[in-house]
Amino acid sequence: MINLALDNTLSPRKYLFLITWPIFIEVFLQMLMNLTDVFMISFISDEAVAAIGVVNQLMHFTFVLFNFTAMGSGVVVSQYVGANNPKGIRKTITHALILNLIFGLVISLFVGLNRHFLLNLFSLEPSLYAYAESYTLIVGLALFAQAMILTVSSILQAMGFTKDVMVTVLLMNVLNVIGNYVFIFGAGFIPQLGVPGVAIATAGSRLIIMLWLFIVLFKRIDIKMKWRDFFNLEKEYASKILGIGIPSAGEQMSYKLSQIIVTMMITTLGATALATRVYSQNLMSVLTIIAVSMSKGCKFL
Repeated sequence: MINLALDNTLSPRKYLFLITWPIFIEVFLQMLMNLTDVFMISFISDEAVAAIGVVNQLMHFTFVLFNFTAMGSGVVVSQYVGANNPKGIRKTITHALILNLIFGLVISLFVGLNRHFLLNLFSLEPSLYAYAESYTLIVGLALFAQAMILTVSSILQAMGFTKDVMVTVLLMNVLNVIGNYVFIFGAGFIPQLGVPGVAIATAGSRLIIMLWLFIVLFKRIDIKMKWRDFFNLEKEYASKILGIGIPSAGEQMSYKLSQIIVTMMITTLGATALATRVYSQNLMSVLTIIAVSMSKGCKFL
C-alpha cells in the first residue's frame, strides 16, 4: 500500500530519520559491494583491479545518465504522493520505466559495440586492455538492467518503501559475492574464468535484481497500472521528469567527467598507479556514506 500523505504527527527530523536510516544501510551495502569486488578481483592481479577500475569510471558515468530519469521520477512521484494523486503516480511510473528502458538499451548497445573506441581513450597497456575489453563487453551489454534498478529503486524510495530497497541491495551483495567466488575461483563444473567471471557475476546479479525489483514494485503499489500507459508517452510527464532530473544529475555528470579525465592522466603512470587509485577511491567512499544518505533522504521530504 502507498502512503499517499505525509504523517503530520511526525516532526520533519523524525520523518527524515525514518526515511534515511534504511537509505544509510543501502548506501553502505552498495559501497561494501564495491569493496568486496575490488578485494576479490585482487586475487587475480593488480592489473585486473586497474583495468576494471578504468571501465567502472565509464560505467559510473552511464549511471549518471540513467539518473536523469531515475532522480526526476523519484522527485515527481514524491510530489504526487504528497498531493494524493494516484493518476499522476501511475503516469510518472510508466513514463519513467519506458524512458529509461529505451535509454538503457541504447546506452547498452553503444557501450558494447563501441568498447574499443571507448577504451582507446585511456591508452591502456596491452595487459590491461585485454582485461578491460572482456569486462566492458559483458557488463556494457547489461547496462539497461542498471537503468531499471536505479529507476525502480528511486520510485520505491519516493513512496516510502526505503526498507525494500535496502533489502534488495543486501540481496544484490549476496548474489554478487557468490557469483564472484564461483566464476573467479571455479566451483563444481564451472571453470576459473577470471575477469570475464567477474563481469558475468556483475551482469547476472543486476539482471536478477532488476526482475526482483519489478516484482516488489507491482506488489507494493495499490494503483492499477494500465498497459496502454506504457505505449502512450505524454509530453507533460516526460518533460516534468527530465526537467527535474537533468539539472539534478548535471552536477554528478561534471564530477564523473572530471574523474574520467583524471583517470586518463593516471594511465600514463602505469598499472600500479591505476590500481592504487582504485584501492584508495573505494576506501575514501566510505567517508561519504552519511552525507550521501542524508542527501537522498532529503529529496523525498
